[in-house]
Amino acid sequence: MTLLLTISITLYLVGFYNCLLMSKKNIISFLVASEIMFLGIDTLFILCSLLFNIANGLIFGVLILMLSVGESAIGLGLCVASLKLNKNIGFYDYTHLKC
Repeated sequence: MTLLLTISITLYLVGFYNCLLMSKKNIISFLVASEIMFLGIDTLFILCSLLFNIANGLIFGVLILMLSVGESAIGLGLCVASLKLNKNIGFYDYTHLKC
């Protein structure tokens, strides 16, 4: 059980590091890093709920998975729109997507 908790915390920290430092220019790498963070938090909730025998962690895990799926769908939609308009998917190209 300790190994699984260590893996989930490591997933979160790797995703957090990539979100802050490694994905300054490309939004796809930011989306992948945030998905890794959500996966780490999700596994941490599920493992803690199994460890303490409480069902709330499973419910929060499913809610976090739904949140991450919605975030990915919106982010990839913005990437497609930016790629059609600017032929680039950098962070600083999203100023042209105003209504």
